[in-house]
Amino acid sequence: MIHPSLVLCDPDTLRTLSPEVLRDGFAEVIKYAVIGDGELFSMLEKPDSLDMETVIARCVSQKSRIVEEDETDHGIRKHLNFGHTAGHAIELRSKFSLMHGHGVAIGMIIATEYALRKEICPAEVLSALSNLLTQYGLPTDAEYPVADLYEAATRDKKREGAHIDVVLPTGIGACTLMRIPVTELPDFLAGGRA
Repeated sequence: MIHPSLVLCDPDTLRTLSPEVLRDGFAEVIKYAVIGDGELFSMLEKPDSLDMETVIARCVSQKSRIVEEDETDHGIRKHLNFGHTAGHAIELRSKFSLMHGHGVAIGMIIATEYALRKEICPAEVLSALSNLLTQYGLPTDAEYPVADLYEAATRDKKREGAHIDVVLPTGIGACTLMRIPVTELPDFLAGGRA
């Protein structure tokens, strides 16, 4: 696989985005902070002093490192899917009226609630994540029935036969990959309603 020799990002283009699209993008930034950059998470908690060049550089650097380490998407690269299993199901259920980042935001909460129930994540992580998503104007809950989300999630690309890999936070800046049976998806998707 050929990797780019250079990544160019112009932070000035962010000024051309609507507030809704900008918020949507911040869901992915928050994802990067949760899965592997606790310092970025702390920076995001202080939006008035946020330097977007630094934020972008940290996210690009993290993705570059992960993809370089796992080009074939069989290991650590799957961490980039945090929030996406439930997020994609929510997007599909909404008939794509909900933007991608908004679905991922809800998906991160669902995954974190599951991690909390599995006792691999402290409650403070859920509280901090929920507060940060709310601070950036992102949703933290979806009112779709679990049965509808389950049907959509079973078609997810991360499904491998009777199992699916889900990314769960173990702390702010740390996560783990857990392979669960597809039959456990309803419990995963139930979030705090389980």
